[in-house]
Amino acid sequence: MKFLENLRGPASALAAISTAGLFAAIWENSTAVEQGGSGIMTLAGLIGIITLVVAVGCFFLAWAVSSLLSPSTYGEAWKSFYANQTKDNNVFSAILSIGVGLLFAEKATIIIAKGLSNAGRKGPASELIGLSSSALVVVGLILALVIFSLIRKVLRNAPRIPSVPNALVGVGILVLMWIARLRSTIAAGYDSGIPSGYLSVLLVLILISTVAFALFLRVQRRLSPTATLGLGVLTLALCTVVPVAMLKRTIHPETTTAILNKSAVGKSLIVALQGRMDKDGDGESAFLNGPDCDDNDPNVFGGGIDIPGNGIDEDCVGGDATKVAVVKTADKTYPRITDNLVVIMIDTLRADRMGYTGYKRDGASLTPNLDKLAAQSTVFTNAYSQSPRTPRSAPSILTGKFPSRIVFGGKKNTSYPSVAEENETFFEKLQTLGVTTAHVSSHFYFREERNLMQGIDDYDNEGAKNIAPSNKDIASPRLIPKAIEKLKDAQGKPIAMFLHLFEPHSSYMKHADYPLKGAPTGVGKLMEKYDYEIAFTDKWVGKLLSELESSGMMENTTIVVLSDHGESFGDRKLQGRPAMFHGTHLYEEVIRVPLMIRVPKTTPRNVNDRVMLVDVAPTILSAYGITPPQHIDGISLLPLIQGGTLKPRPIYAELLPYSKWPNGARILIGPDGKYKSYQRVNENIFELYDLQSDPKEATNLATTKPELAKELKTKLADWASQMRSRP
Repeated sequence: MKFLENLRGPASALAAISTAGLFAAIWENSTAVEQGGSGIMTLAGLIGIITLVVAVGCFFLAWAVSSLLSPSTYGEAWKSFYANQTKDNNVFSAILSIGVGLLFAEKATIIIAKGLSNAGRKGPASELIGLSSSALVVVGLILALVIFSLIRKVLRNAPRIPSVPNALVGVGILVLMWIARLRSTIAAGYDSGIPSGYLSVLLVLILISTVAFALFLRVQRRLSPTATLGLGVLTLALCTVVPVAMLKRTIHPETTTAILNKSAVGKSLIVALQGRMDKDGDGESAFLNGPDCDDNDPNVFGGGIDIPGNGIDEDCVGGDATKVAVVKTADKTYPRITDNLVVIMIDTLRADRMGYTGYKRDGASLTPNLDKLAAQSTVFTNAYSQSPRTPRSAPSILTGKFPSRIVFGGKKNTSYPSVAEENETFFEKLQTLGVTTAHVSSHFYFREERNLMQGIDDYDNEGAKNIAPSNKDIASPRLIPKAIEKLKDAQGKPIAMFLHLFEPHSSYMKHADYPLKGAPTGVGKLMEKYDYEIAFTDKWVGKLLSELESSGMMENTTIVVLSDHGESFGDRKLQGRPAMFHGTHLYEEVIRVPLMIRVPKTTPRNVNDRVMLVDVAPTILSAYGITPPQHIDGISLLPLIQGGTLKPRPIYAELLPYSKWPNGARILIGPDGKYKSYQRVNENIFELYDLQSDPKEATNLATTKPELAKELKTKLADWASQMRSRP
């Protein structure tokens, strides 16, 4: 009987944690996923896997502890601790004071680190931060002693919650302080590494577990030990075991899509389970609507290369691929119309931030110098990058090929792959004409080991730092004078230059000429800093353009201004958190980019045709009188620049998986520019948008127009397979 008596507390813990898991699922569905009963049961099963392990573990741990306790029951132990008010108050004071002291040390360290960063301190800055952090921890502990003494005095005569020790209240306050700190970090626009959705679910689990445990302790006093154990097991079965078992049933794809998009916890659990259920070693499975349609064949999975006509659905889109006509590079040869070339790639620049689109900050354009150049250029108002990441986009621009058709070196899915020698850049072609080629940058990505210097006579990436300091570097004041000097040194000989300006990429730095005026924290502050980074870059581009004008080089120089990708500021949710920055999706805000090409002696115009950045390389070659090779994917835009027309064609872009984002994706926009098909390959999610009526991609038509979605999904898969199989 004593054995069963000792199971009262553990059984209450079992029931409390199981109940909390179900409530957490209901909370997550009602606040994020919004999929009714199907969403609740699926989330209950997913979260139930965690709560099942935790509940059973706590049951056995509590049983072991209860067997050693004297008195033997939790209720008596609880009463004993509550009765000793001095001990209870001391524990509460210690918990709260140490927590406050450490939070103070952490916050002060962050303020010092930001101050050193904004002041541009170099070299010993990290050592200063380390010393400051150590000193502040000591200060925080001294502060904790003061707070400890004060709290003890306050608690001496303070009333207490009946039957609840102050120590437990202190733990709850500390947890709430930690969660609030992390949520404020996220609200301020910084990545804590923990999605806010995790914190919400964790908070619900803690609160419900605590309340439920107290309730079950009260209930179990009226029950026999056997009935108490039975209640705990029954609650575990209904709230956890049954939902987990029901994960094997067929779940509507719309439910899993909603969880993957809106629930950080649910997404993480689905991805983990799909990986564990993989039978053939291709990294995917069919579990919970996973992308693998044949888990016994490692060559068949979502994103596989479907070989047309072999009767096998290698990419799992619902049938074997059919051959499609792929528009190849225009093979017409044009007379040479330029001597010099300057390609300016401004990193992470959204198309809608250009002044000529009507965008203003504080009543003025951010880009007056680029606006002036646009008035002399052919401006492509619907230009698309082929990747939302520089390591795939930059090589695509230089070679004129889609990222998946470029040969990369290094490990598969590495974040910063090198470009293999067998690729050919447009600079290599220009070298055959005797054109001097130059590259000017100062960033981690453009280090020599990436092998982007193919075809470059004068490759200058001086001052490049490691990735973290590179992202905070203000390099334009160093790079523009270098570029001007190299152009002067050409002394009338033909020169082609690639200039990379990084500032609009995060981290967004402050500039004295552009004081912040808007929101103090959050996305609004990030957007303001981003905008002023663009204005800062435009100012330095203006210095380069002024030099070209004053030197007379503008008369025989082709100027190309573009960006490798755009930027996202929480325009939508992705995997349970606002989609921020870039490199994780292919929505319009990150793949629509500015593109203007100023060719000497051509009439300025705006072109609304949809074009791609893979078209830049063949356009440059055409301007130099070189016939673009047939193996590249872009086509020359020279006919549009000269006032002619081109046959409309599909627009294609892709997100190749990499170490920090293992989910591949691809999009195809039809020749008429109406529908955009979006396949999130590894998540088995297909989306369909009408860009003409819904340019912000707010309404996914895949569920409301299933027949059209099926047709366009097949076309996208066929296009991708045909592209990858091209020579």
